[in-house]
Amino acid sequence: MTDGPGSADNSSTRRPKDRRLIVAREAAEMFSAHGFAAVRMDDIARAVGVTARALYRHYPGKHDLLLAVALAAQDNYYTALAAADTAGDARHRFRSAIAALVEVTLDGRSHAVLWQREARHLHAEQRAIVRGRLTEIAHRIAELIGRCRDRPADDPTVELLAWAVLSVVTSPGHHTRTLPRPDSDQLLMQVADALAQLELPPRSEDTGSICTRPLSSRRERIIQESARLFAERGYPAVSVEDIGEAAGILGPSVYHYFPSKQQILHTLIHRVYEWMTFGLVTAGETGEPNEAVVRMTDFYVSFALRFPDLTGIAVTEALYLGEAEAETLRRIRFEFVTEWADLLTTSRPEISPSTAAQIIEIVLALVDDLARTPHIHSAGIADQMNALAGAVISASPTAI
Repeated sequence: MTDGPGSADNSSTRRPKDRRLIVAREAAEMFSAHGFAAVRMDDIARAVGVTARALYRHYPGKHDLLLAVALAAQDNYYTALAAADTAGDARHRFRSAIAALVEVTLDGRSHAVLWQREARHLHAEQRAIVRGRLTEIAHRIAELIGRCRDRPADDPTVELLAWAVLSVVTSPGHHTRTLPRPDSDQLLMQVADALAQLELPPRSEDTGSICTRPLSSRRERIIQESARLFAERGYPAVSVEDIGEAAGILGPSVYHYFPSKQQILHTLIHRVYEWMTFGLVTAGETGEPNEAVVRMTDFYVSFALRFPDLTGIAVTEALYLGEAEAETLRRIRFEFVTEWADLLTTSRPEISPSTAAQIIEIVLALVDDLARTPHIHSAGIADQMNALAGAVISASPTAI
C-alpha cells in the first residue's frame, strides 16, 4: 500500500479548528486496529472526511503521523504523572501516580500499542525519540519507587521495578479479557503496589545474552530467521527474499518448505502456544496446586527469555494472519489462559475465574515486555523475573 497524496471521497468543505487533533485520533485508532503497514493516508483521510492532499498539509507523511500519535499517547502519561497528588508520604504519591496512569490506559487501551508495537516502523531517529520519552516515563516511576524505598532512581533494582510497573500499567492494551471497571483499575493498582514493595533476589552472575544453537535443518533455519526478522522489522517489512538470504538459501527455495510468508507466521505463533500447552501439562503433573502455578510461571519466564522473538511475535504480529488462522489462534490462546487461570483458582480459591484470567494476562504482558527490553534481557535476570511474575500471581484483588 502506498502513502502518497491522492484523492479521497467525502471531503469536507469546512475546516474544523481541531482537524489536526481529529486526524491524529483517527490515525491512532486505525494504526492500533490494523497495523501501520495496512493503513494508507488515503484511508485516514477518508475516515476523517478530507482529501489526502489536505491531510498532507498537517503531516508530511505517514511516518510523521505515526510519530505524532505515538508522542501524543506518551503525553497522556506525562500529564497523568504531573497531575498526580504530591501531598502525603512517598507511598501515597506513588499510589496517586499509578492510579492516574491506570486511568489513562483504561480510557484508551490503544495508547501503549502505538509505541510497543507500531513505533518500530518509524525511522531510526524517530524511534529514538519515542524510546527516549518512554525511558523518561520509566525514570519518573523509578523516582517515585526510589522515594518509597529510600534508594536512588538509578539503583538497578529500582529501575527494574519501575519498568515492571510500567509494563503492568500499560498491559491492558494487549489483554484479550479484562475485568469491568473499577475492578480492573483496582487490580492493576494492587499489582503495581505489590511490585514496588517487592524485595528481589540478587541477579545471577551470568549476565550474558541467552543464545540458542542454530539447527542444521533448513526448515528450522527458515523459522528461526523469520522470527528474528519479523521481531526486528515487523511482518509487513520482511520479504521472502529477506528470509531466504538470512537462512542461507535462495528466496524461492523458501516455498519448498512453506507455501507463503503468512504460513511461516502462522507456524511461529502456533509453535508458541504448543509450547505453552506443553508447559501447562508438565506443570500440572504435580499434585500440589501452588507448586503447579510456580512451575508454569517458571516455564513461561524461561521460554520468554530464551525465545523473546517468538513470544513477541505472538503479541505484535497476529493481526497479519488470515481471519480463519487468527480466529483459531485466538481460541487456542483463550484456552491456554483459561487453563492457567484454572490452576491459579485451584491454588487460590478466594479469587474468581475472571480475576484469575486477568492476573494471567498481566503476567504474560509483564514477562513478554521485559524479555523484549534490550537493556533488561539477560541470562542473569531469570530469578528476578520469576519473583516479579510471582508477585503478580500472589497479588490480592481487593481494593487498595
